Amino acid sequence: MTRHNPADYSIIGIGASASGLEALENLFRGMEPSPKISFVVVQHLSPDYKSMMVELLSKHTNIPIQQATHEMKVLPGNIYLIPPKKNITIENGFLNLADIQHTPGNLNLPIDNFLITLAQDQGDKAIAIILSGTGSDGTRGIRKIKERGGMVIVQEENEAKFDGMPRSAIATGLVDFILPVDKMATTLLRFVDHPLTVREIEPLRIGDEDHYDSILSQIKKVSGVDFSFYKSATVTRRISRRMSLNQIDKLSEYTEYIEKNPKEIEILQRELLIGVTNFFRDIEAFTIIEEKTLPKLFKNKQKRDQVRIWVTACSTGEEAYSLAILVKEYMKKNNIWFDVKIFATDVDPFALKTAGTGSYTDSIAADISEERLKNYFIKKGNIYQISPEIREMVIFAPQNLIKDPPFSRIDLISCRNFMIYVQPETQKKIIQMFHFSLITNGVLFLGSSESLGDLSGYFEEIDAKWKIFLTKPGNLNYSLNPISPENGGLSYKNIYSNSISSKSQKNDKTLDKLFTGILEKYLPPCAIVNETFQIMHVVGNINPFVKMQSGKVNFEITSMVDRSIKIALTTGLRKCFFDNKEVVYKNIALQEEFYKKTINLIIQPVPNDDNLNKLAVVIFEESQNQQTKLSLYDKNTESYSFDENVHQRIIELEQELEFNRENLQATIEQLETSNEELQATNEELLAANEELQSTNEELQSVNEELVTLNSEHQGKIMELTELNNDINNLLSNTDIGVVFLDDEMKIRKFTPAAQKIINLMPSDKGRPISHISHIFKESISLHEESKKVLESLIPIEKELFVSHENKIEQSFLIRFLPYRTLDKRVNGIVISIIDITELKRTDDFLRNKFKFQSDILEIMRESIITMDRNFKIKSWNLFSGSLFGYTESEVMGGNFFDLLLPNISSDKRKSITEHVNNSETYSEEREVVHKNGTNIKIYIMMDLIRNKDGDEESIIVISRPI
Repeated sequence: MTRHNPADYSIIGIGASASGLEALENLFRGMEPSPKISFVVVQHLSPDYKSMMVELLSKHTNIPIQQATHEMKVLPGNIYLIPPKKNITIENGFLNLADIQHTPGNLNLPIDNFLITLAQDQGDKAIAIILSGTGSDGTRGIRKIKERGGMVIVQEENEAKFDGMPRSAIATGLVDFILPVDKMATTLLRFVDHPLTVREIEPLRIGDEDHYDSILSQIKKVSGVDFSFYKSATVTRRISRRMSLNQIDKLSEYTEYIEKNPKEIEILQRELLIGVTNFFRDIEAFTIIEEKTLPKLFKNKQKRDQVRIWVTACSTGEEAYSLAILVKEYMKKNNIWFDVKIFATDVDPFALKTAGTGSYTDSIAADISEERLKNYFIKKGNIYQISPEIREMVIFAPQNLIKDPPFSRIDLISCRNFMIYVQPETQKKIIQMFHFSLITNGVLFLGSSESLGDLSGYFEEIDAKWKIFLTKPGNLNYSLNPISPENGGLSYKNIYSNSISSKSQKNDKTLDKLFTGILEKYLPPCAIVNETFQIMHVVGNINPFVKMQSGKVNFEITSMVDRSIKIALTTGLRKCFFDNKEVVYKNIALQEEFYKKTINLIIQPVPNDDNLNKLAVVIFEESQNQQTKLSLYDKNTESYSFDENVHQRIIELEQELEFNRENLQATIEQLETSNEELQATNEELLAANEELQSTNEELQSVNEELVTLNSEHQGKIMELTELNNDINNLLSNTDIGVVFLDDEMKIRKFTPAAQKIINLMPSDKGRPISHISHIFKESISLHEESKKVLESLIPIEKELFVSHENKIEQSFLIRFLPYRTLDKRVNGIVISIIDITELKRTDDFLRNKFKFQSDILEIMRESIITMDRNFKIKSWNLFSGSLFGYTESEVMGGNFFDLLLPNISSDKRKSITEHVNNSETYSEEREVVHKNGTNIKIYIMMDLIRNKDGDEESIIVISRPI
């Protein structure tokens, strides 16, 4: 496949559940075809039904819609839909389909799968839209979209039919727009048409440097994070993206915009601090940590030793918890137990708050094995809560890696995908800091895109691909001063200084070393400190005056000097910063171990363009040759008097006390304000209570409805009881024997009449019918006959007999019928036994009577013929055959007139018919035609015979020869 140009158009990934049809219809209804965008819709579709989405959505848009196929190229101005039973990804602008793999315990997250690949393929051209849906699918995907500089739009929670997916996406804090669906089209088209979206991100124009410095200064003022250490391309890209989202063309206009909208500063800071993390990210790297690194880490640990791990730039905590789980599993596997402390730090308070809760959406199931989810997480709805045994191993704390002091005696440091964003000199300072923090043979775990640079000689490589190293013993001359713009940062006024040749940079380093050497040779020991008295830089050996204390590292100079000069140093620094002029104290007594000596303390303000960061240099000068060395400071020199300085210190402390009093008063006012807010909150609670009362009334209404429904059910139960009583009385009083069998041929119920024929007792319920005997003369198996009907569903009917001792014989009709339920299912057999003894006797009587009458008719010397109302012959006695020459079979069903009176006129036929219809007897003498063709003369008589109810039944014709 040929690589396409991702700058040509934007590919928009839309995530929705199957319930998102309405939202999709509203979105595309307001969207016109555009050559700048294409859409890929990823839904949670049922695997059991054919998708009708193409037909349904086509009714609401003019944009061509088609179902995606494997290796289909995404063209602008089209909509592509995911087919059922498939996962969809994108690579080089081509869609790839794969069958869904149903693995027990693992969620299938098709929206996340697509958005992650969309971010990798399209970079900052990728756009994600999250619509109505349940669960958290899409949350991991939008993180990757934002990491690559893309844009995210989410449907408003209140508008979504199911708000699970929108709510989960919004909770990340990474969403650019939260909109109703009908406003998304306008926002989307404005964004893709913006100049900063269309063209590639350009370097700063001449004249923009001041605006960039202003933006970064405002971020620093609000958050304390100095982004001047970050690479210019990274910062430029993020700022340009925010400008395009806010429809701003010029940097000067954006500077004014953030001044008027302080919220934008927070959003921009969050954009710059987007965390690249998930649980067990790069599982291969974690496997190497488990197999190669942890054994080395625990090898030399004693029983009471503490294992200390530092996870820098921890973001929302996934990396820290992953290492905690890995260490816990290793200790369980090897049956070793140590006190493990994992320090997880970050400058983003929003991310630390999320990390501290230890709550994550169920989308993390895509990154964590089912066993680990079961052992180290607690499932609460669609949230996974980290277990207490893992949570107590991790300590989250805010820390600026660039300027704050590091932790010490660390066994393992994880710093992944952070240093690639900062300047090379800052990267070097951070590596030096890590070497200082790690114990010998400690482990440094970097991202796959990062390297040690020219400091690789101080580390031993464990794995080259995943950048895992062991520290070697050695002194990197790590400076106590935190990184500052002077020693590693970048001012945007000099943003183009990156173009300086490597040769010039090398010369600058040489000059820097030469300058430092000259300072150390000709200046007394000195230290540069900031307004908080933190040491920023050291020249010469200050160890006789400043000593590192045991415990947590603290770079405040007043806590590191001897008590005899602490008051003088504190007083001098305050004077220097307050008056912005130098302070010189002479003849300060310094108590050494075996002797005393005096020193001079010189404190000078350091010229600095940045008024926000005042600096001062503290010079420690021994009193020898002081006449020569202090000549430059004679005008400001004063002998250090302990009493005077103590008095001065008391005055300063009183001023501080007054300041604290004012602060306390301000705090009291804040508390009063908070109390008012609490009052407001109390009112809100009262309002909420009223809502609860209203809800209670609604529940009462629901309860009344339930009572009504219960009454209806009671009525139904009474009806069923009556019906059941009716059925029981019917079965008990009927003379028909009925036996109900289930589908296993076991007796469910029977009537008393059945007990007279089949040897049944009340205790036989539940017994197979094959165990029960009967009194029929015939050898019939009730079980086998019932089984035949159950298999074929064809009823069986048989006539059986029962003989008694007094020789009275009874006849019974037995039927085997399928037992059908209301839903037409066959659930057994019904055996009915009907006594037909009397019916048989009546039938025999009628048969004998009919035979007797038939015999009489046959011996009579008259022709007797019966017909229906249409004169069709129904019966024909024996004499009729002799008289007319026809057999019964020849005349049955034939017309009387056509056979016997063929020559009769139509008027005569009509006359005869009218007589008969009027119930008048018709008779006459006339000639008829014999079968052989001769004419015979007969006397004929016709009459209408009625049944006992008076209904016409048939016509009788009696004839005799004359």
